[in-house]
Amino acid sequence: MSEKQDITPETKLNTKDEQLTSLKAVAEFYKGLAKFRQQVKAPSKNGHVDFQTRGGRKKYDYVLLDDLIKAIDNGIKDTGLAWNQEVETVSGGIKVRTLIMSESGYQYTSPWLGLQSAANPQDVGSAITYARRYSLGTTFGINSEPDDDANEVGEPKKPAAKPQAQSANTAKQAPRTAPKTKTLLEKQLDEFKDKVNKSAKIMTMTPADLMKQVAEKAGVKNPRKITKQDITAMLRELKTEYMEYQNTAQKEANETSDEAFANLGV
Repeated sequence: MSEKQDITPETKLNTKDEQLTSLKAVAEFYKGLAKFRQQVKAPSKNGHVDFQTRGGRKKYDYVLLDDLIKAIDNGIKDTGLAWNQEVETVSGGIKVRTLIMSESGYQYTSPWLGLQSAANPQDVGSAITYARRYSLGTTFGINSEPDDDANEVGEPKKPAAKPQAQSANTAKQAPRTAPKTKTLLEKQLDEFKDKVNKSAKIMTMTPADLMKQVAEKAGVKNPRKITKQDITAMLRELKTEYMEYQNTAQKEANETSDEAFANLGV
């Protein structure tokens, strides 16, 4: 058996002092957080998404990670606060959490935010960027997500032109050529186009529109002369566009579910 510890007046005093110190540290933390809320300026939503759906064209804006970080760093000056983020890779994805530290010694740690991701570096990088932005925005109370009132504009679709059938005589006269061996760059481009086609199908937009949108955001000036660096940049933008679409779709699904439940009258 362990010896019973004697509780002396000095012990009680030390405990009260520790509790008082802890309360003061928490108070200083929230005092700094309140000052931050007064100083911070909402960052502009410089991220833009524009894609075609079956119901029309959908557009929405969101805050880029760099703009969010800049707004927080400006707003946190002279508050006695500092922040940091921890990123860990886990099986099948990544997880991120945000920490806010106070000069008083108190520290707030947000819950882990986990996202699934493919094993390739582009997907992992895009997942980390999205998770960092979401965790940072929610922890500091800054809205960085897409606007709820996403703009939809219906556009009539032009009928697809019917392909002309090739005559039997022309087919017979066509010369036979040996299959061409694709270069590594061509294979990478084919893989990227396959991702675009699959993503466009899920996002209910045309592959051509999605390809054009991703190329513009990646800064690809000449789509006919695409380099390996261009493909890497476009893959990163494609991942971001896809994750933004998934997040918006999930928010709309949650709102629909809440509305349906409210109509039950229970």
